Amino acid sequence: MNQQPIVQLSSIESHHRTAVVRDIHCVGIDSQTTDDSMGRWLDKTFPENAQWLKTEFDAGRLEPGRIFVCEPQQTAETNNPGASRLYFNLALRTHWRAEPRAEVLESCIQELADIVLRFHVNEVAIYRFDASPTAQAWEDVKLNILTAFARIPQIRLRFIDNPQLDENPKQVTVFTDGSAQPNPGPGGYGVILRFGNSVREIAQGFRYTTNNRMELLAAIVGLEALKEPCQVRLYSDSRYIIDGVVHGHAGRWRAKGWKHGKAKNADLWERFLRVYVRHQVELIWVKGHSGVADNERCDQLANAASSAADLANDQGFEESVKRLIINKKLEPVLRPKPQSSSRNANGNQAPQKRNWPKPKQPGDPCRYCGQPLDKRDTRKSNPTSAFYYEWYLYCNPCKKMYHVDAAKVFRDKT
Repeated sequence: MNQQPIVQLSSIESHHRTAVVRDIHCVGIDSQTTDDSMGRWLDKTFPENAQWLKTEFDAGRLEPGRIFVCEPQQTAETNNPGASRLYFNLALRTHWRAEPRAEVLESCIQELADIVLRFHVNEVAIYRFDASPTAQAWEDVKLNILTAFARIPQIRLRFIDNPQLDENPKQVTVFTDGSAQPNPGPGGYGVILRFGNSVREIAQGFRYTTNNRMELLAAIVGLEALKEPCQVRLYSDSRYIIDGVVHGHAGRWRAKGWKHGKAKNADLWERFLRVYVRHQVELIWVKGHSGVADNERCDQLANAASSAADLANDQGFEESVKRLIINKKLEPVLRPKPQSSSRNANGNQAPQKRNWPKPKQPGDPCRYCGQPLDKRDTRKSNPTSAFYYEWYLYCNPCKKMYHVDAAKVFRDKT
């Protein structure tokens, strides 16, 4: 639907700064479902908007699929543009018993972002829609709104599920860190949560992953550990996470179906955005290894977890590696079993070399067994040779060693 929203205001160029977003139906404000509905509460809390909607209903102008904008009359006390308020009423249903159509909801969400820009709003409070009665449905709506506003990240969004709890939410501080050495390779994450005098630490290691995935998973685990909506200050030393949210990169990747060239780790970004909209999150970048105690502790937790004996599988990353192997027309498995008819000196069956590309960096698969290769430093070299290899790639199961051009160092004979 590409209908233009109905707009009624005194001056489009007025510099309004805040807006209230709510959903309505089109049978009048006297039929706002039950007394404990969000619609009833909003009518009592913002009577000027409720009266304006009644006037629009009496005039027969309410219809689904439109956005109705209310600008209350300014008084001498509220003539400050920075303190003024707009109301964006999304007419999602004809009757309060009806279910909103998906195309109507999507159209209104897209138009909402355009209207926010048109009225120079820089802060938007979005109250839970009565049209989304279940937690899952409302979470989907919040995620779609966040995606639609990703192209205008300077607009601050506040999702309000429960106004009573929103007035005094629990304040939680979360520190996160993640690492993989080598990258990709064994990795882990560390999380510290602080609420009042309570402190909780969480950590886990994975046998094959990347640094960015561990940074992102640390933030996910920290937010998922909260049992109710909270006001969260989340500290991370990862620009990948901070910029992905603050600059709207992740939302734009999601809007394109995660098909953008830079849209990696889609499984974790989708999970992060879904838990991100449950809370009021302030993302704060902290420089790594700069003496911040909790950040240093998270780094210790992550390193310790990556060195543990019982490392977990990062299924999302290993699936992406499998797809990469398939796209390169390699065998569609990450770590195939060795197959060969030849025997080694001990009489055991020796692994057979596959027709795979030569490894070039840590984490590339071994050409014999497919196991990710580790980076190891060279201990000895011939001092009379023209060059030497500063490091090499090593496969622990096969005991195979690979030299790569990136590690070649030429000796200075002058």
